[in-house]
Amino acid sequence: MRRVIVRQSSVHGKGVFAMRQLKAGERVLEYRGEITSWREAVRRHRRDGVDGHTFLFGLSDGRVIDGSRGGNSARWLNHACAPNCEAIEDAGRVFIDTLREIEAGEELFIEYQLAVDDPLDEDLRRQSAMADTFELVALGLPAGFAPDALPDAVKRFVADCWPGMSRAQLVARARQHALQLSLRAAGGNPGATAPGDTGLFSLTLLAGGGPVRLIAPLRRVKPRRQSARPVKASKPPARDPRQGVLF
Repeated sequence: MRRVIVRQSSVHGKGVFAMRQLKAGERVLEYRGEITSWREAVRRHRRDGVDGHTFLFGLSDGRVIDGSRGGNSARWLNHACAPNCEAIEDAGRVFIDTLREIEAGEELFIEYQLAVDDPLDEDLRRQSAMADTFELVALGLPAGFAPDALPDAVKRFVADCWPGMSRAQLVARARQHALQLSLRAAGGNPGATAPGDTGLFSLTLLAGGGPVRLIAPLRRVKPRRQSARPVKASKPPARDPRQGVLF
């Protein structure tokens, strides 16, 4: 049975709606399209774009997925400040995961990251979904939760993390430990809203024994611009043997 359908939205134009109940942390679909440069994507949009819609999803390496070329239903996802889904970048691909349980008939939303660093394309890039614009500051446990109570897979995941990890690196590292990761602003905290700001997020790891929640301060960073040089990913620092399982 299909999980989503595209139809008219009361928010803006078309939207993506659940056709059945979706579980929290469920991977719903991939944001598909042609991967190209921002310059080419902007040129295409100005020539052939759909009025009121921008089907561009910026990647952390400075390139962009152009959903108007070979795209799918994900291109119709609308923005919300309190979204029920999130975009996860993994090795140049972008996936849409649910942040909570979603009922059949409910519209799916993601948060468009509104950071831009190129005035030439500012109007267009403000409308696009910018993936992976956060880096890890630290990890911690909720009050009253003992480190020894963590499942072994979560302990290994935490021991493999380091300050400066991108969101995509966190997701990839979680999968290496057979864990599914999701992030959302903690409580009433709106999270980081401008580059350099740090917000408090709830990091949920889905393991065989159920969800495990950690506290993750994340710093918003500017999306990296495309460069002729290869982008160097953040690397783990040398570990101090006295360091515990949490920062």
